[in-house]
Amino acid sequence: EQRPELDRLIEMLTGYELKVIAEWRKIGVDMISFHTDIGTQASTMISPEAFRRQVKPMFRTLFRAVRDAGSLVYLSSDGNITDTVDDLVECGLQAHDPQLRATGLDGLRRFYKGKLFANVDLDRQGFPFMSPAEIRDQVRSVIDTMHDPRGGFGVFASIYGEVPMRNIEEICACFEEWCF
Repeated sequence: EQRPELDRLIEMLTGYELKVIAEWRKIGVDMISFHTDIGTQASTMISPEAFRRQVKPMFRTLFRAVRDAGSLVYLSSDGNITDTVDDLVECGLQAHDPQLRATGLDGLRRFYKGKLFANVDLDRQGFPFMSPAEIRDQVRSVIDTMHDPRGGFGVFASIYGEVPMRNIEEICACFEEWCF
C-alpha cells in the first residue's frame, strides 16, 4: 500500500540496528548475525520489487556498517529467499542458512554455491517421517551438490518434535562420516 508510516518504521529500525551494531563493534566481534524471516516455503513474503525498494536499502546500510568494522555478516531467514539472494550479496551478505525444504537442491546450486557461505538447514520438517536411508540420501545429496574444494558451505540439523531416535542417530552418523 506504500503507506507513509512504512518509511518512518524502516528508518526507526535502521537507527536501532545501527546502535546495536555499534555496541558489537566496540567489543570487536568477528561476525554479526541478523535474523529475519522474510521467506515462505515458495518465495519471499513480499515481491522482489518491494524488497528492493523498501528493505534492500536498510540491509545495505546495516551490512556496510558491519563490513566496515571488519566483521562478517550472517543472515538467518527461514523460507525461500532465492529471489533476493543476489540483492543480499550485493548489500554485503557473506553467510546465510537456507532451508533445504524451501530452497531445494537446485536452488542451493543456482543461488548459493560460489556466492556466499551457505549453512544448509536440513529438512527438519521431514525428520519425523523419513527413514534413516532417506536421511542419509538427503545429507549426501546436499554435500554432493554444494561441495567445492574452496569451501563455502556447512550443514546442520534442527531437531524438533517427535523425531525417531534412529533418525537422530543417522544424522549424527552422517555428520561424523562426511563432515569432520
